[in-house]
Amino acid sequence: MPYVYLISAVALMSVLSLLGTGFNKKNEGEKNTTPFYNFLVCSSACLTWGVIYAFDFSFEPKALLYSLGFGVCYAGIMISLIKALAVGPTSLTALMQQLSLIGTTVWGFAFWGTWNIQKAPLVVSGLVLVVISLCLSLYSGKKSEEKISLKWLGYAAIVFLANAGCAIFQKQQQIDFNGEHGSMFMFFAVLLSALICFAVFAVSEKPDVKKIVKTSWVYPLGAGMSSALGNMFIVILATSTLSPNLIYPAIAVGGLAITSVASVYFFKEKLKWWQWIGVAVGALAVALLSIS
Repeated sequence: MPYVYLISAVALMSVLSLLGTGFNKKNEGEKNTTPFYNFLVCSSACLTWGVIYAFDFSFEPKALLYSLGFGVCYAGIMISLIKALAVGPTSLTALMQQLSLIGTTVWGFAFWGTWNIQKAPLVVSGLVLVVISLCLSLYSGKKSEEKISLKWLGYAAIVFLANAGCAIFQKQQQIDFNGEHGSMFMFFAVLLSALICFAVFAVSEKPDVKKIVKTSWVYPLGAGMSSALGNMFIVILATSTLSPNLIYPAIAVGGLAITSVASVYFFKEKLKWWQWIGVAVGALAVALLSIS
């Protein structure tokens, strides 16, 4: 059963980037649509977690500190992800997001006691391949007209760090509370992120809200529900017999593969041959780390 949860988490978490790109293309030419999109995504995720929490109710005030950390990181992902997708390729944005989960593996080595000196060569090899993957993927060529912009790099870096933070807070909460209060932790975390995104939307220039809701409501609704259900499976996996060294890299590899293929098929995105090698090297890196 844990492997069913893992496959479900991979499929659901890979949908986020695809729906974000779909929303951007649907509203191409419209100004300042991202704050409203982020608010809708977080609100959808919050409502979904509210239903889950109602069937798994508990309350522990100390767990709210973990919710605070996750909520801030989650809002950072939502705000930066849609902006990164608007100015850069879906596949490379997904690569940055998925490789960030390696931060969870490194954190586990340092604080969760998952380090094994016998597997040190695999760990070192995996981390070196991460660096090679990023170098290949982010280099667009000397004569390329489609160079990676600093704006995309900034947004992608925030996604990278915030996504790693979410995974660490999520796993740490489950460790410290013996697998309990997971639904409570996630509900209040996503509620906080929804409030943050609403505040950003409230002070920003307003887009044509009625038009966005009428033509594009399915994208933020689907993204929010996918995020909530995907994280629900990750919370369940955190207390399963599967090692975090398998869970997070598997989600990274699977999500990256699905997003990369879908970005070519649905959005006709084109990468240089060495960038595709970079994506493949990234998948190999997380695979090595998953067995370490």
